[in-house]
Amino acid sequence: MMMIILLLATILAKPVVGDYNDITREYSHIDDNQLSTIPTDIPSAALVVTLNSNAITNVDSFPELLHVKTIKLQNNLLTEFPDLKNASASLNSLFLDNNLITRITEDRLSALQALNWLSISNNKLTSLPDIDMPNLSNLLIDGNELMEYFPVLPLLGRRIRYLKLGYPMMKPITAESLKALPLLRGLRMERCGLKEIPPVIGSSPQIKKLFLNKNNLHELPGDLFISLSQILDVDLSNNDLENVPDVCHLKKFCLKNNPLHCDKRLLPLKVALIFGTIVLDDVTCVAPPALGWKNIC
Repeated sequence: MMMIILLLATILAKPVVGDYNDITREYSHIDDNQLSTIPTDIPSAALVVTLNSNAITNVDSFPELLHVKTIKLQNNLLTEFPDLKNASASLNSLFLDNNLITRITEDRLSALQALNWLSISNNKLTSLPDIDMPNLSNLLIDGNELMEYFPVLPLLGRRIRYLKLGYPMMKPITAESLKALPLLRGLRMERCGLKEIPPVIGSSPQIKKLFLNKNNLHELPGDLFISLSQILDVDLSNNDLENVPDVCHLKKFCLKNNPLHCDKRLLPLKVALIFGTIVLDDVTCVAPPALGWKNIC
C-alpha cells in the first residue's frame, strides 16, 4: 500500500511538460487547461510554440528563443499583451485570439520588430497604439471593443496589407482611415451589420480583395463592381442577397448561403460565367420552386 502511495505521489509531483517534434521543431502544450504560466522546458531551437487552450493569465517573461517564428497563445486568460522580448529577434506570427486583453502596450509591441502577422481577435481592446512596425502587414482585430469606427493609424497602418475587422464595429472604416492604409490589398469586414457596401472603399484603389461575408446585404446596385473596378476577389457569402450585380471583371466570387432567385436578377452572373474568367464557389437557388436548392454553376 505504501509503495502505491509513493508511486502516485511521484506521478502527481512530476512537472507537466509539453511535446516537442524534432522534425517540425514545434513545441506544443494544448487543450488541457493545466498551464497558468509559460513552461520552462521549451527547447531553445523551437520554431513554433503552441500553448492554446490553457489558463495562462499573464506573460511577464518568456524563455529566450532565438529562432522562434510563431507563437500561439489563443484561448487563454491573458489580460495584458505578453512580454515577448526574449523571442523578438525572429518572431514572425503571433496569435492571441480569444483572450481578455484590454490594451496593447507600446513598449511590448515595438519590441517585436520582425512581426508580420498579429491576430488578436475576440479580446477586449478599446484602442490601438499608433507606432511604426516595419514588417507588420497582417492585422486581425475583429471582435474587440474598439471605437465605432476603425481609428486613423498613420504609423501602424502604413505597411498593413490585410486587415480584418468585425463585430461590434458597426461602422468599421472611413475614407480617412483608408488613406492611412496606403498598402492595403485585402479588407475583411465580417459581422458588421452592413446593409450596403461602404462607398468609401472606392477611394482606396489598391484594394484587390474584399470580404463582406456574414452581413445583412440584401440588394446591390447593378453597376457596383464597375465603380469598384480595382477589386478582383469578392466574398459575399452568408448574406441575404437575392440579386447579383455585374461581376464580369472579377476573378473570384463567393456567394454561398444567399437566398438567390434564379430569374433575371441572376443574368449578370450568367453573363460572367459565359464570357468572363470568374471562378465561382457553389451557388444554389431558393426560387423559383422548380430550381429550389439546385446548383447553378
